[in-house]
Amino acid sequence: MNEKRIGEIVRRVYKKAKEACASEAKNALTKHVEENVFEEYRINISYKTVERAFDKYIEGKKVGSPLAESVDLFCKYLGFKDYKDYILKRKRKWILIVMVIIAFGAILFVPSILKNEFSDGFNSQNPSVSSKECMTWADSLYVLVSCVTKPYSKYGTRVEPLDQMKLDNFKKIRVHAAYSFFADDGKPLVWYYKTKEDEIECFTAPGFHPTNGETLKKITPYIIDKYVPLYSN
Repeated sequence: MNEKRIGEIVRRVYKKAKEACASEAKNALTKHVEENVFEEYRINISYKTVERAFDKYIEGKKVGSPLAESVDLFCKYLGFKDYKDYILKRKRKWILIVMVIIAFGAILFVPSILKNEFSDGFNSQNPSVSSKECMTWADSLYVLVSCVTKPYSKYGTRVEPLDQMKLDNFKKIRVHAAYSFFADDGKPLVWYYKTKEDEIECFTAPGFHPTNGETLKKITPYIIDKYVPLYSN
């Protein structure tokens, strides 16, 4: 595996974990990655492994490189099948960007486009791009906002880079016993978070709670029976 590419992957893992967690403490970030990988794939990756990777590629400490198996799990956390899939799709994205640039005759803009694409969003100071590509949580759904409002929006929630899939599909919902919680094949259509008041908040997609960063859980018949009201209010 290419050491430079592994560093790129770890930095993207670190960035995603920071966006998902309420705390930016390294221990919180590493535990989040460990729990998320297990929750999504039922595969264990020790938070110590994640911590060593952050030490090496984020903090510049002289520690050993992660094993190939760990790099594959980092790629899974980012939404890829494994390291090979990550490399393949990144190359395809690069080719597509170049083709679009050539098609529109925008050769003069290549340096800035490539910088934004491969910097993984770290230390970006380009207001013309950032001002158009952010969103924030507004009570029950994500809404578009200007990135210049960082770090927090008028709703009191963190301003995040635009994720079109999350913007379109992630919503907080009110449910009752007659709600369609499962698809025909049995897969869940609702994910939940249990509050300190022993109540549940329901959402239309998996991921993390938009205000506290906790991992959402798949709805189950037990949770429905115990927490969901029979009728809508």
